[in-house]
This record gives sequence, structure tokens and C-alpha cells, in this order.
Amino acid sequence: MAKPEDFVRLIEGSPDGVAIVRDGRYVYANRTWARTLETTPTALLGRVVLDDVLPEDRERLTRMIAGAEDPTSEFAFSVPPDARVFLQLTALPVTEWDGLPAQGFIGRDVTSLKRSSAQLLLADRMMSIGTLAAGVAHEINNPLSYVLGNLSYLVEETPALIEDEVARADVLEALKEAHEGGERVRRIVRDLQAFSRADQERKTEVNVNRIIESAINMAWIEIRHRARLVKELGAVLPVLGNEARLGQVILNLLLHAAHAMPEGKADQHALRIRTGTVGEDVVIELSDNGPGILPDVLRHLFDALPHRPVGRSGGLGLSIAHSIVVDLGGSLTAESQPGGGTTFRVSLPGQLEEDGSGSRPPAAVGADIESYRILVIDDEPLIATALKRALKSRALSVVDSGKKAIDTLSAGEEFDVIFCDLMMPELTGMDVYDWVKQNRPGVESRIVFMTGGTFTPRAQAFLEAVPNPRLEKPFEVEKVRQILARVR
Repeated sequence: MAKPEDFVRLIEGSPDGVAIVRDGRYVYANRTWARTLETTPTALLGRVVLDDVLPEDRERLTRMIAGAEDPTSEFAFSVPPDARVFLQLTALPVTEWDGLPAQGFIGRDVTSLKRSSAQLLLADRMMSIGTLAAGVAHEINNPLSYVLGNLSYLVEETPALIEDEVARADVLEALKEAHEGGERVRRIVRDLQAFSRADQERKTEVNVNRIIESAINMAWIEIRHRARLVKELGAVLPVLGNEARLGQVILNLLLHAAHAMPEGKADQHALRIRTGTVGEDVVIELSDNGPGILPDVLRHLFDALPHRPVGRSGGLGLSIAHSIVVDLGGSLTAESQPGGGTTFRVSLPGQLEEDGSGSRPPAAVGADIESYRILVIDDEPLIATALKRALKSRALSVVDSGKKAIDTLSAGEEFDVIFCDLMMPELTGMDVYDWVKQNRPGVESRIVFMTGGTFTPRAQAFLEAVPNPRLEKPFEVEKVRQILARVR
């Protein structure tokens, strides 16, 4: 028969915390419970249980102790000096302890599980948003390509078509304004693509100033009504990182700063972002003159699960931003005083540039570009039409599918350059490339891939493996001309 001391050893060795409470004070706690709260069983005896629980959870725990709450529930406990843990408490049917009424609890530490679940939930949500953004960007890029292409063509041709000087000036001004509007849409789409790319772990040398500009575009609607934006972007070294993940860091910091200041008082507040190189580190500082952050909140600012009002930025977003920066070998800190604003500081190791970067000046465009034999393969025929007009090509052929492209090339036709959409229904640009490499060896080097921004894992791996040029939609005519001169 088991002896009482056997049960004591069982409880003391339990991986879950066990505590007995009478009149709201500890009368017993095992080693696990005490270790979770970073103290000792002896130190807990006689202590008020509610003093260890965060204020917002005390009423629920009072009801649980009184038997008026669900017998299993989760509570946040404070751990000195300024940390916190989450315990899933289960009330035990203990009616007395040492002959007097008492209430028993089992406490399971679920802090790590809660943090992981929250991060997975956000990651899943961000992946869904990223997929949606990438799809939207791809659908916009195709029509935007021929809108901008045709506008460029009209800007070039209008002077020769309209004799009246005043009318010509008015038409040109209208066309240039329309083109600028299209360019703004193009920049917005580019920023969407940067923040939604699937290659989240792929690291390359990136320029933080360019990432900051994109993040500002994404956050501008939140900033413009709250603060004046002051940019002081200095010369910086490139950093080794992922453009989308670093963009997520900057975007989170911008939104956190913007939301610290009330709407409608932009003339009274400033949001300042500056960059520079300190030694071999690239430093980004983002400051606001908002109300500042209370010390007890500041201590937990980068915790995965800080308590903050619903609908405000920060919280898990700041925790993830901190994790991203640390994973890149850098640091993210915050300084703040109540009423004195807040400054976030990101420091990342810079990549020293080697002498002789190997960069080449743009290739000169030959005068005979109009005679180039060009094949355009794209399921959006209007893109090819716009290209033909803009390039003034007399020898440009168009097919709207990969199958028709293979039929054309099987007939032995020769082309100086082949512009091929990467992602098409049925046969993709990758399939066309593989067929050409096998059946028309050498011709594959003349293929230029056009992309609208949507990359499957296969497409991403393919583009990394082949040396062919890539033309991002919507493209600038001058960029097309430079590629033509280089590929031919």
C-alpha cells in the first residue's frame, strides 16, 4: 500500500506545478511551481496568490478560487524583475489541508506553446496576405505593361503628329501626367511584390535605403495624417539579408511610430527616419515625438505576447521584427521617456564592397534596333503590341501560348531575341526554354524572361539556375532596348 510520503515524492517530482491555497495565500507549493515563478517553495508560503498574477487576470482567479469559474483556465503570472509566464491552471478538488478548508491547483507552463501558436498564426496570416498581394500585383502588371508602353510611344510620336504648338504642348502634358500616374501604380505594385515574395529565407546584398523608401510607400496612408515625415538617408553599406523580411521590420516600426501619434495633428508631430554607417555597421534610427512609452511597457516591448489594445500595431509584430534583426546578426533597441517620444535603433552588419565591383556600363543600343527579328511569347497579346509600337520594330512576331511558340520555332524561323513570359497556362516559359535547349541548342541564350512578379518554388529555382536576362513587368522601353543590345 502506498504511503503518504510516496504521494509527497510524486507531487514534488511532478513536471507540473502544484499549489495549495487557503484564504488567498499559499500554504504549499511544489518545486516546479516555485521554479516557474523563479523563487523557492519556502518563499511562497503565506504569500498572496493574486500578487503574482497580472492585474487583468486577478478577478478571474478570484472567481476560480471561490469555485465560480471554469475549473481549467489560463492566467498570466509576473516573474521578477519584469518577465511573465502563462500557466494553465486546473482546480483540484481539495477540501482541506492540515484539517482546514483549502483549494488546490495544478499549473502547467504554456508560455512557449502560446508564443509559438501566436507566431504560427501570424505567419499563416502573413502568408495568406502575401499570396493575395502577389496575385493582385501579377494581374495589375500585365495591363500596366501595355498602358505604360503605349503612353511612352505616344509621348515620342506626338510632336510629329500635332503641328499646332499650343495643342501639342497640352497633349504632351496630359500624356506625361498619365504616364506619371502609371509610374506611381508601378511603384506601388513593386512594393507589394517586395513584401509578398515567397523566398523569405533567401539572403542577398540589399540596400536598406531602398527598402525604407518602399516601406514608407506602404505606410504612407497611416503616416500622412499623423506626422510630418523627415528623411535623412545617408550613404550606407549593403547588408546581407532578405528584402521582404527587412521590409517587414521597417514597416512594423513605421506603423508603431505612426500609431503613437493622434490623427489630424500632423503639424504638431514629426516622424524622423535616418540611416548611416557606424564603423562597419549600418544603423537605422526611427524617432517620433509622440507620448512615449511607460517603463513597464518598454521592458516588454519586444516580448512575443505583450498586453496592448486590440487594433494597435506592435505586439507580436515588434517581437517578430526583433527576431528578424537578431537572426541577421544585428540588434533592435528602443529608447523612450513618457512625454518625450520614442526612438527605435536597428543595427546590422554591413558588407564591405570589394575593389572593382565588376559593374559594367549599360550596353550601347545599336541604330539597327528596328530591324531586329523579335519573337514575343505572352498570353497577353497587347503587351507585344505595345512593345512593337514602342520599339518601332518591323520584324516582331507574336504568339500567345507556349505551344504556339514551339510550333513557330519548330518551323525553323530565326529570331535575334525571344521575349518569353515566365508564367503561362499549359506550357510555361520554363517548358519553352527546356524544349529550345534540347531541340534548338544555342537559341536558348537569346531568351529574355518576362515576369509579372508571381514565382512558384519551381520558377524561383529556375530563374536562379539560368543566366538569361529577366524583364520585370511593367517595363520601361529604355530597359528593353538595353536588353536587346546585350542579348543579340
